[in-house]
Amino acid sequence: MWEAPAGVRGVIERYVVTAYNQDQPSQPPLTATFLPTHHLAGNVSGLAPFTRYRLTLTACTEAGCVESSGGQSISTPEEAPEEVIAPIAVAEPNSLSVQWGAPKQPNGIITEFLLYKDHTLVYRGTDTQFNITGLGVYSSHRFLLSVCTSAGCTNSTEVTLYTGQLPPAHVSPPSLTVLDSRSIYIQWSAPLEVNGVLEFYLVYLWSAGAQPAVVYNSSDSELQEDYTLSRLTPGTTYFLQIAVRTEESTPEDVPAPRVQALSPDSFNVSWGPPRHPNGVISAYRLWMNGAVMHNASADTHFVLVTHLTPWSLHGLRLQACTAKGCALGPVVLARTLESRPEGDLVLEVLSDGPNAVKARWQAPARPNGNLTYTVLATGTFHNTPGNLSCTVLFTFHDTSVGNSSSSSSAVAPAPAEGEGEGERRALLSSTAVGHWVSVGGLQAFSNYSVFLRACNSQGCLDSPPVPVSMPPGGTPQCQRNLRSTSSVTIEDSDGCLSVDEEEEGSGSGLFVSLETLWITD
Repeated sequence: MWEAPAGVRGVIERYVVTAYNQDQPSQPPLTATFLPTHHLAGNVSGLAPFTRYRLTLTACTEAGCVESSGGQSISTPEEAPEEVIAPIAVAEPNSLSVQWGAPKQPNGIITEFLLYKDHTLVYRGTDTQFNITGLGVYSSHRFLLSVCTSAGCTNSTEVTLYTGQLPPAHVSPPSLTVLDSRSIYIQWSAPLEVNGVLEFYLVYLWSAGAQPAVVYNSSDSELQEDYTLSRLTPGTTYFLQIAVRTEESTPEDVPAPRVQALSPDSFNVSWGPPRHPNGVISAYRLWMNGAVMHNASADTHFVLVTHLTPWSLHGLRLQACTAKGCALGPVVLARTLESRPEGDLVLEVLSDGPNAVKARWQAPARPNGNLTYTVLATGTFHNTPGNLSCTVLFTFHDTSVGNSSSSSSAVAPAPAEGEGEGERRALLSSTAVGHWVSVGGLQAFSNYSVFLRACNSQGCLDSPPVPVSMPPGGTPQCQRNLRSTSSVTIEDSDGCLSVDEEEEGSGSGLFVSLETLWITD
């Protein structure tokens, strides 16, 4: 429906409504022509369901036609799908992997698929494949697929699918009738379990010390179950065997490949035949990380995989094929060997009190292995716990002159044997990254150079050192026992503190009274 355009000079002879497909712009537009009447409305046919269109109006007079600018956008409603394709299947002797795709004309958003097997609903959902197990060998089953939108459902045609075949079972020995000194009449019967479609019978004949040879192949004629052997040697003992063959099927029990890591960038991959080939193996395919990376002939059972990255994880599986199809084996996960880590190793360090720091780091760009991170520090360490510096308030009493004086002094203890400002210690080991961790074992009021070392089995990578200055503070770590050994020296029985009086005085007239002791560790 539309309104007559204003300001037209002349008599309008016709209107043309044009529909442009916005979902598929390459499609030619649809048009409908209408004569001018009092009721300006009409229908445009041929539009596709669930499609966006832009509609324009063209008014024509004797002088020519003018199309409206812009136009109006509309969307057609959904409809039931059209041209639904019947499902297919990858057949194995006891299972069917049924697969299907979207219809050629969905006509809307697909809401669900319904799969029927032998007129029974076996699957309902949005997946496009369904595995059915527990079926008989070479058994037939009828399948139908129904595809639905919000507007309705449409069925495919019904299709018959067969499970795979197996070699025949329970083949009885043939019955033999000696006709004369040079001929034998052979009869046999079909196997009790055919497990498929019989292709032909083979009759093998051999004598002692000789290899079996095919003397009859029923594929050259009908599947007859008898044959007469002639031109035999009198007085010779012969052995006969009947072989029955069905059509090929897809292999079963394909083994997992054997993977040996040779270096940080290569694998040696080998494999064996399927446990049940179900035919003549025509080719192998090696899949890696979801894609085919090598095609091999039937007599090839190994491949060298190169150009990998160090310590990279890969999923490998083997596919074996006959003329009837292919089957995949299980996935095996394997890593290449490690190599020395590469890249930048960045360490962040923050103060976490007088005796600890907080550290955080990230993995290098190429770890090339399973890394262990160690936080190391270079600086002053003391074997005696606590006590980095002591502030002592003491009073000197000189009895020889009858006066006294007070003084305070911060004294650092002498380092024990093996200690010093250049000692390096490992303070923490971890395999985690990206988290703040507390690293203790440092001394208050001291300077350190902290760095991170990342190591795997093939080498290490160090971060640049980070300087850290520890603040003063802490709590007392030991109780001091001070005594005067002379008129000028105070010794700590713990071996942590030594105070020497530098002033001159008589040996018997100077003593020190300790009033206050603060310990900073």
